[in-house]
Amino acid sequence: MRTMTITRTGTLLAVAGIGVAALTGLAACSGEERSEESFCSTVNDHRDQFTAAMDTVTSSANIGDGLNQAGDAFNSLGDMWSELADVAPEDIQDDAETMNRAFGSDSDEAEETERSGGPLAGLSDALGTAQSAVNINTYVNEHCS
Repeated sequence: MRTMTITRTGTLLAVAGIGVAALTGLAACSGEERSEESFCSTVNDHRDQFTAAMDTVTSSANIGDGLNQAGDAFNSLGDMWSELADVAPEDIQDDAETMNRAFGSDSDEAEETERSGGPLAGLSDALGTAQSAVNINTYVNEHCS
C-alpha cells in the first residue's frame, strides 16, 4: 500500500504546479451542459478546496507529510476531474478526459500503477498527463476569467 501512496503522490506532484496555476484567479461561470460556461463553473466550484489543500501541503515542515498531503489534495479533487470530463467543451474534452483517467474519482489508474511498476510508472503517468494539464491551464486562463 505504501508503494501506491508514493506512486500516486509522485504522479500528482508532477502536475501540482500546473493545477495550482489553473485553479487560481478564476472567475465564476455557471451551467451544467457540455460548454465553456459549465467547464468554468466546475473549475470555480473546486478552486477553494484545492487552494486550501495546497496551502496545507506547502506549509508542512516535514517533506513526508507534505507528500502525503499533496496526494490527499489531489485525491480530494477526484470529483473535479470527473465533472470536468463530463462538461468540457469539444476543444478541451480530450484533455479533460485524460486528466480524469489519471486522477478522477472513478479512475483505476492508482491500482493499475501499483501493479505495473510502482513509483517509476507513476512518473511516466505524470509525463503522459502533463500536456493535458498545460492545455487545461491555458484554456482556463483564456476562457474562465
